[in-house]
Amino acid sequence: MIECSGLTRAPCNDHAVAGEGAVRPTRQGRQVGLQFHAAGPEAVAMVAGWAAELGLEAVLGRLFDDRLVPARHGDFEPALAALPNPDFVLLNRRPLQTGPGMNLSRLALANPGSLILLLGRLADEGLRESSLGAVADDPADFALWRRLISRARRSMRRGAVVTNPVTQASMVLPSHRYTDEALRLQSAGVIMLAVGGWNTYRLLSVAEAPYDTVPKVDLDEVREA
Repeated sequence: MIECSGLTRAPCNDHAVAGEGAVRPTRQGRQVGLQFHAAGPEAVAMVAGWAAELGLEAVLGRLFDDRLVPARHGDFEPALAALPNPDFVLLNRRPLQTGPGMNLSRLALANPGSLILLLGRLADEGLRESSLGAVADDPADFALWRRLISRARRSMRRGAVVTNPVTQASMVLPSHRYTDEALRLQSAGVIMLAVGGWNTYRLLSVAEAPYDTVPKVDLDEVREA
């Protein structure tokens, strides 16, 4: 069992975190990641912008079927028309190796050093966390993903209180990231949920959670990193 958000006695949904479609790298590498609350379309738009700026290869897919749809050179519009509401987007600096019968695990192993966006679903029970993550051996891959994740982190608001619904234990998470759209959904009554399990988040208000200063990123420096 996996415990979510540091609160005990509330195991995550193991299947969602480490089951079918989950990434299980077999190579050692440096890891970088970010979990956050955002609406799916804005998270996809964020990584689509990176792909367009940096000429990254991308592929969209769903966790419980083997259909993969490429997005060439940051052009996500045809891919999203073919596969609305994807579960994940995989980015890489190199041409992607894809094939029939590839779930996310096989896709990640065939394309080492990828950055993967796992999209939290918006459903009747609430909005799940999304995550960005990579395991990279190549220092250039790691430097690029670290900088882009830092860019994402700094573009979002921060601060939340997470609660275990069984024990009612709560914990303040001052660094938890979320977007304006996630806050709007919360204001409309949507419950913010952990990536797996049933821990709930209360995102702090705009007054309590100001924007970080968005850094200016030198794209030439990122390309050469």
